[in-house]
Amino acid sequence: MSQSKKVQNISIRYFKNSAVKIIVSPNGVEVHLPEGYDELKAKEIVNKYEPWIERKLRELLELVELSKQLEVVNRSAEELRQLAKSFADQAAREVLGISNPCKIVVRDMSRKWASLSERGMLTINKLARYLPDALVKYIIYHEICHLLEKKHNKRYWSCVEKTIPNYEELEYKLRAYEAKLKTREALT
Repeated sequence: MSQSKKVQNISIRYFKNSAVKIIVSPNGVEVHLPEGYDELKAKEIVNKYEPWIERKLRELLELVELSKQLEVVNRSAEELRQLAKSFADQAAREVLGISNPCKIVVRDMSRKWASLSERGMLTINKLARYLPDALVKYIIYHEICHLLEKKHNKRYWSCVEKTIPNYEELEYKLRAYEAKLKTREALT
């Protein structure tokens, strides 16, 4: 397929009942299309979103460079669970004014650092065991704020900012750690 001059390494995957999706990684761009779309449609999509794709590629390359400077912590999954429980207890008191209502579980997660179920199950990505304490704390506070507001809207980010004022810096660092740890995981 003929691409624009700047965006390279584009692959196309087709899925049943799928919306159009563009995934940008340091290795290139993957376009997910519903079955029935042709390569011409993929080319149109890439051309339409080329400035966004190029910006994302630049950001990812910056994150990969930053990730080379980051140190990883080496703790067990149980140590991570205990640390997360401690931060969840603290966050519940500070954010909600109650004792921690969450059960903490550590497991493989492909796309998130953590999630919080309706029933109060706080699931943490096993890769978080390599993160410094400050980032584990941020992840926990991020999820606890979802008990007040489910969506990432203004009210939600206000909750996060009250307890973690430098959350934007931490979000960026998490992305750099993700680049580092995903690469590390692929090598082991």
